[in-house]
Amino acid sequence: MTREEELVQNYKEITEKVNQECQKVGRSARSVSIMCVSKTYPLSDIQTLQTHGIRCFGENRAQETIEKFPERPDDLELHFIGHIQRNKVKKILPRCSWLDSIDSQRLLNEVLKQQANTDSVQPVNLLFEVNTSGETQKSGIESIEGLYDILDLIDRTPDYQRLVNPRGLMTIGPLTDDESRIRRCFRHLRTIFEEIKGQNRYPHFDTLSMGMSSDFPIAIQEGSTMIRIGTHIFGKRNYA
Repeated sequence: MTREEELVQNYKEITEKVNQECQKVGRSARSVSIMCVSKTYPLSDIQTLQTHGIRCFGENRAQETIEKFPERPDDLELHFIGHIQRNKVKKILPRCSWLDSIDSQRLLNEVLKQQANTDSVQPVNLLFEVNTSGETQKSGIESIEGLYDILDLIDRTPDYQRLVNPRGLMTIGPLTDDESRIRRCFRHLRTIFEEIKGQNRYPHFDTLSMGMSSDFPIAIQEGSTMIRIGTHIFGKRNYA
């Protein structure tokens, strides 16, 4: 089997599993987007999937993203999903159309500052990362109050729509075999998401990103609109 055949088959299998999970809970499969998490894999793999109509990819290492993408790729929805150091924002912004891990006012301030200093005519899409598991080793906003403080900062920024486009929330499920605990974390994020969405605060607040290769079926059952799949598409990673 060629690498192209492997990637296409893996993506097809994930699509079929998504369809099955959506059917179980009466959802349309179109309500769930699949992000291909391409960290540690070459640009050639991304380009291969692109030729088959796949457009949504995620990277989580700043230096790797910078090296892979000298500029923002055309016809591709590139998400930065890892923890963002503020000194890397200036280099990540010209390459990614989505920042999925906004977790502090300081980081948001840097994004707003750098966006204001660029000639970009498109606002960057933002997801706000919430630490729903309480695990101290994870990034993410730790309280609802902290999340609202960040949203208030956006609202206080003059003409923020020119700079940023708040799109939704993201979380990483707890690393556990306890499905009930994973489910509680995802359900908690969905509750927060629906609360903010119901306020009609932002016109495009439509994305609930939760679920990865190990727990995406639970995430879909709990309302995820975007799952982040790496291993099941690209294969086991070699971090050496």
